[in-house]
Amino acid sequence: MAAQKEAYSAKPSDLGGALLSHYSRVLGGAEVGPAARAACSRLQATREKLAPLNKVSETSAEAALSEFLAYEWELAALCARLDEGGAELGCLFRWRDAWRPRNKCEKPELEWERACVLFNGGAAASFAAGCALGRARGEVKEAVRLYQQAAGCLVAAHGIVRPAIWGLTPRWDPNSLPVEMTLDMLDALRDVMLAQVRRRTAVCTALLGKV
Repeated sequence: MAAQKEAYSAKPSDLGGALLSHYSRVLGGAEVGPAARAACSRLQATREKLAPLNKVSETSAEAALSEFLAYEWELAALCARLDEGGAELGCLFRWRDAWRPRNKCEKPELEWERACVLFNGGAAASFAAGCALGRARGEVKEAVRLYQQAAGCLVAAHGIVRPAIWGLTPRWDPNSLPVEMTLDMLDALRDVMLAQVRRRTAVCTALLGKV
């Protein structure tokens, strides 16, 4: 993942429609206001834009990272207001395996959507960091910042997956997870990102010592 451009891609899911139905139920069947309708439409449009984005390039990686993080922030805000990780929406979120695209994993929770989006954010950040190092002037500080951001995405994904699979009655079957979303792999990928941070920071320190 240090120079990884592959990421998850999502299958279609009507998140906007599920939210509208939820708001209508909360209002006792009353019509949902225009502001809420517009917000649901924007969220659905964002998902439709990001869902098929399973590869990034040097010119798109940082823009994709910003979009993934903004979408995840909105999902986190929704999860805080919904029960059971957003399962009450009755919306199925299906994502293709990042490394084996023929395989899919689906769960009826916004928390699963969040975890996958965070993984994609980490993939975009690490790829952008590798691109920064490859430029003629060697943007080491920028690469360090991006590797730190990638590690943060993976830590956040781990924080979602762990409580979902632990305990006597886990919400998710641990065996249902693709290998890259297992706790051990998320930890390993995080460690790779942090190792890059330490390595690049050491290089910067050595260069400053020679000035």
